[in-house]
Amino acid sequence: MGKGKRKKPFAEKAPGAIEKTPRGNVPPNYDEQVPSWRFSSLQTVEPFGWHEITREDLDLVLTQLKGFETMTWTQIKSEVKRKSHFVEASKICKKARERLNALGSQVDVDLLFSLRLTGKGRVWGFLRRGILDILWWDPKHEVWPISH
Repeated sequence: MGKGKRKKPFAEKAPGAIEKTPRGNVPPNYDEQVPSWRFSSLQTVEPFGWHEITREDLDLVLTQLKGFETMTWTQIKSEVKRKSHFVEASKICKKARERLNALGSQVDVDLLFSLRLTGKGRVWGFLRRGILDILWWDPKHEVWPISH
């Protein structure tokens, strides 16, 4: 501190003062945000890789993802006909678990998110902080088979 300047003593709060919570310390509720997509984990190898997606399916996926951007995660997860939800990684099919294990620390998660696009078609990924890190395209509902 410069010469002649004295540090002010800490002021006590006045009795009855309203306690304020700084905005930066309030954790955001990501469920109330519109979705965002990340493609850095997108798989282009078997199984469930995007390398074999048809042009028709790709158009469908992109159209659906654009449509989801008008909704919040709460709306996406609660829409009964949509049936998008979390699935424990231990419950997915053996091929998918093996691929997840091969990815190792890149995808160290216990839950995957299944985003339903069609009757059977799903996009799979990791939903963190309102961002779906897209992993697989599952056009036949094989990652988490119907017989679960």
